[in-house]
Amino acid sequence: RAMPHVRLLDLSGGDKDNAIPRESSAVLGLTPQDLPGVRRTLAGIEQDLLLEYGRIDPGLCLRLLEEPLPVNDMADGGPLSQESAQRLLDLVLSLPNGVVKKSHETSDFMVETSSNVARVRRS
Repeated sequence: RAMPHVRLLDLSGGDKDNAIPRESSAVLGLTPQDLPGVRRTLAGIEQDLLLEYGRIDPGLCLRLLEEPLPVNDMADGGPLSQESAQRLLDLVLSLPNGVVKKSHETSDFMVETSSNVARVRRS
């Protein structure tokens, strides 16, 4: 919402059906004029994530790779509309994620059941 000219071209994450994803990526379409704002926004998001998860995931980083993308190489169907991208992101953020139950059989209450979005693909 903060960057109305930026378009979501592709979204993917995870490569196993029953595992917490280690990596994910989003391909964004933007103009060179949008780049400084995107860099600032990404740096702010990274700082927020590090404040919340830095102790358990000190290697967390967000990277912006600049690669020209010819129009004929865009993800199938081209960029998502603003509405479709917002609906997709709202869906992913609303899905259950995290510990459901810890074991009462161990002294450290090891995770017994959890839920996560193991794979995300645009197809």
